[in-house]
Amino acid sequence: MNVTQANFNAVYKEFEKLVNACEFISFDEEMTGINFRGQSKLTVVDDLSECYPEKKAVAEAFSILQIGFCLWEKGTDGYTARPFNFYSFAEGGDFLLSASAIAFNKKHGMDFQKWIYEGVSFSTEAREKELRDNLWPEEPPQKRRRVLTKDDDKTWFEDTWAQFKVWQASTQKKYLMPEGKWLQKA
Repeated sequence: MNVTQANFNAVYKEFEKLVNACEFISFDEEMTGINFRGQSKLTVVDDLSECYPEKKAVAEAFSILQIGFCLWEKGTDGYTARPFNFYSFAEGGDFLLSASAIAFNKKHGMDFQKWIYEGVSFSTEAREKELRDNLWPEEPPQKRRRVLTKDDDKTWFEDTWAQFKVWQASTQKKYLMPEGKWLQKA
């Protein structure tokens, strides 16, 4: 099953349930590159402790196009495979493309339009921290919880939340928050 922005929320619930019930998981990923130019490929005789720093740099420089998980359920007559292919697309920052990796993925049927336009957004741990620090510079969000006491604030929030839930279930990419006044303590 291909997983994109459009079906992520619905599929993820099923995926999570199956992960918790499966016998084992296999996975694979497709990337925008797997080696730097001139870098030799890993072989069975290579010392992993020596090539790890080089391979780590590769993994940090290139981006994931798609990650596939196959969840294996054990039945009375064998195993049932449940494949999930998550298209992923980083919304921020730059990424590196290797012509040979793109050619490989093209040859094997990668849908680049789906990757770019429908890939599930993600961010790096560093970018997530930056975003969190910008949103909550002084203290964690749980310490900044507000209780709404005015009826019109409660109504505005309930209406806005309902509109947001409708948008979240839709295929629209942008959500425009309704105008409102600042919520204030009573």
